[in-house]
Amino acid sequence: MTNNGSLTPQEGQLVLGYPVTDGVVNTNTTPQPITLPIGATEGARATQNISVNLDSGAAVGTTFTTPVMVYDSLGQSHQATITYDKTATNLWSYLIALPPGEATGSESITGS
Repeated sequence: MTNNGSLTPQEGQLVLGYPVTDGVVNTNTTPQPITLPIGATEGARATQNISVNLDSGAAVGTTFTTPVMVYDSLGQSHQATITYDKTATNLWSYLIALPPGEATGSESITGS
């Protein structure tokens, strides 16, 4: 973030977004720099959702792994590793692994 509250990544470019009025995003306008109030804070929130695009054309038995940064309720980051396995047409299972000493979990997901 810059001194005027503009949201920027480490490379320094401005992050742009569509304006929102009363919770409605206006995509019929030009994206504008996102600015945040200087000094404003918000409590930490644990990661609740992760979005991923899975290759519907992948062969059954295909496996791939991707790293994902997740955050706990205290705002601490954790590097999770998610391994996806295509088990049938439009069906993937996944395993989430965290660093040693942290919990892991797995589940099946169905794609369309």
